[in-house]
Order: sequence, then C-alpha cells, then structure tokens
Amino acid sequence: MPKFSLFDGNTLWILAGLSVAITSIVVAVRALQMRVRRNRVLSARLATIADARDGELVIVRGTARGQSLMTTPVTGKNALWTRIMVRGEVARPGLLRFTTLLRQVQGQTFVVEAEGGQFSVATANARVVLAPERIERSYTPEGEVIEERLLPLFRKHSAGELKDAVVEDKAFVDLRTFEEAILPGDEVHVIGIARRGGPEGLQITPSPDGLYIVLGDVKQLATNGALWNDRPDV
Repeated sequence: MPKFSLFDGNTLWILAGLSVAITSIVVAVRALQMRVRRNRVLSARLATIADARDGELVIVRGTARGQSLMTTPVTGKNALWTRIMVRGEVARPGLLRFTTLLRQVQGQTFVVEAEGGQFSVATANARVVLAPERIERSYTPEGEVIEERLLPLFRKHSAGELKDAVVEDKAFVDLRTFEEAILPGDEVHVIGIARRGGPEGLQITPSPDGLYIVLGDVKQLATNGALWNDRPDV
C-alpha cells in the first residue's frame, strides 16, 4: 500500500483541485443568492400609499421632504442624508488594491410625500443607494495637491486611516473621494414591507433583504448589483 505524504505530487494536485472546487461552489452559491435577492426586489409591486397592502413587498415612489437638514461635507448642500467616502488606491506590480480610508454617514428620519399622503422613513435602518450620476466624485493622483474644496474635509479627518494618506495637503497615495446626498425635493423609491395602521396610515418596514431608499432607476441598480454594494464603484 503506497505511503501517504502531504508533499507527494499527486496529493498536492488533489488538494489544489479541492480548493478550486470549494471556491467554485462558494462563488456559485453567492451568485444564486444574489439572483434570488435581485428577483425578489424586482418582483416588488410599485404601489401607492392608498393601495399598498399590509404585509406586501412594495416600492413606493415619492418626494423626499424634511425640516432638519445637514450640510454635505464637500459641496456644502443642505441635505436630508449624506455619506462621504475616501478610498486610497495602492498600485504595485501585479496588484491594484483599494482601501476605505474614511466612511461617514449622516442621516435622519424624513418624510416621503406620495400619491395619497405621506409616510416617514428612517435612514438609520435603510440601505441608501444613489444612481452613479448623483455621486460627486473627485480624484487626486499620488503626489498632487488636494483640491481646495476637499481640504476642509481632509484637515477635519486628519487622524486615523487618513493620517498617512495626506501629507502637507498632498496625496501620499491615489485618492478617490465620493460624496452622496439626498436633497429635499428628490424623488426616491422606498422598498420594503407595507404595514397599515399608525398615525400616518402606512409604514414601510424592512423586508428579509432590508429596507431600501433608492434614488435612481431601481431595475438598473438591482441588475448591475449596486443595490448590494456598500460603496460606490471606484
């Protein structure tokens, strides 16, 4: 009977094959889960406040309104919700790696005015997704001076991960900055489970997939995977 050895050539090939097989299975399972999730979201009915049925997965479209506003970090706009993200790009031979150096979200509960009335939605419990054209992007190559409008942001967050990324107002690595915001008057889609009752008559609560606030084409953002991505494409 042949003696088993971890360093035997055949054993190494078997282990390599098992590793590839396991990886392929994991990727396939995740792809299937993503497809099921996407199809579930896309199957949600576009409803109004009046006809949303209790317990139904719905998409309700309306206009975002609110009294308490916050200022966006870069553009200085008055917003109902805003997220700022800074990504560092480190290039090496054969390797391109992006690292999130800063991620900060400010949000609140705001009102969505739609056909038949209005309802409140809490951004703290939601995944907020914006269409690419609504994301304010900035790129600073390594060694270049940070844009004037970005300097207050980088100076304010000069500690932590950003500390070594900016030296004397210059980018130590390639930097990409993303500012997102929902503004008063924006048309948004809220995706979740309709619940009847309460002072407003309707609540949209999280489904097993979560509660979504989407600014843009829901079908397109679901199809290209943006609804599941926690950061803008770099």
